[in-house]
Amino acid sequence: MDRKPGSSDPRRKTFLKGSQSRTWTSFIEAATVTGRLLKPGIIFKGKELQQQWFIDEFREVADWYYVTSDNGWTDNHIAVEWLREVYLPQTQPEDESDARIIILDGHRSHVSDEWMATCFLNNVYCCYLPAHCSHGLQPLDNGPFNASKAAYRKELQKLTSLTDSAPVDKVNFIRAYAKAREVGMTKKNILSGWRVTGNWPVSRRKALIHPDIQPNKKETTPASDGPSDGQRDSDNTPKTSRHIRDLGKNKSPSTRRRYSVISKGFEAQESKIASLSARVASLEEEVGRLSRGKKRRAIPNPNRKFITLAEALVAGDTISRSNEAIEEAEAVEEVIEVGGVEEDEGSDSEAEELPVVRTRAGRAVKRPRGY
Repeated sequence: MDRKPGSSDPRRKTFLKGSQSRTWTSFIEAATVTGRLLKPGIIFKGKELQQQWFIDEFREVADWYYVTSDNGWTDNHIAVEWLREVYLPQTQPEDESDARIIILDGHRSHVSDEWMATCFLNNVYCCYLPAHCSHGLQPLDNGPFNASKAAYRKELQKLTSLTDSAPVDKVNFIRAYAKAREVGMTKKNILSGWRVTGNWPVSRRKALIHPDIQPNKKETTPASDGPSDGQRDSDNTPKTSRHIRDLGKNKSPSTRRRYSVISKGFEAQESKIASLSARVASLEEEVGRLSRGKKRRAIPNPNRKFITLAEALVAGDTISRSNEAIEEAEAVEEVIEVGGVEEDEGSDSEAEELPVVRTRAGRAVKRPRGY
């Protein structure tokens, strides 16, 4: 599943005269590996759906899931409602014991406790894409959305020419998106998106070689062939003041004087650069010293959170207890076992043993008291 913001402003890559008023609307889209498109969620900006928005006409154009939010974007509540009202009913398997898997990004509305618990209790397993990779690994981002955007802009341009640049109302807005959706969200495009990203059929190679998730390549300049032994002529760029003076040898006196002046200016610049380089090195060392005490905020792994929450629900714990389990598991990973002191069997210096916990790797670790 994925979300896309849309605008009722037709101006994108064209210079047509259009209305200066614009309203942002979000779309929640999801598609199955068979190429079937689920009912989208349309999120308008506002407090609640109003009668003057002609909701009945909306449903005549397209019977979708309509909802509002303060800023026109999705939130935790809207995401869970869409999950219950759209995704779960429309993907219900014939055999209720069959599990489902939903591939999604790590947006905050997808990692809430309520979202994860609702998925797990309905036998749906969440698979979260790595951070900053959704544009390359989301099936709908690789084909369907691009085709839909192009068709959507064409529909808005048609409306602009017919309405003399008047603001596009919500009914025409939905009508334009419905037509664009029919053009871009085809079964062929959806299946292509699944295939190109390597999600289905599963292909790790396609996912890893996708051009949108490759690391930035360092620009390298080809090394030029140096001069042959003993060869030094004016075609080579001088690197030192001595090299400049050597270039003036065997020249006329006036030319040698010019080379000498250039050499002195070069030495002055070398001295200035050396001083500035030392200053930069000193400042970098100071910045490094000040930043050593700061720790980067750890980005939680949503896949790990989902598994831990699922295990807690199976054990009958509450969601709050599952969150404590997640924090404890992360804390245990930071414990370093340094060994212990061997004592006589008859020694009773320890009234009780230290509690033992296990890391996710299965290794038993004794947790110190007061930890």
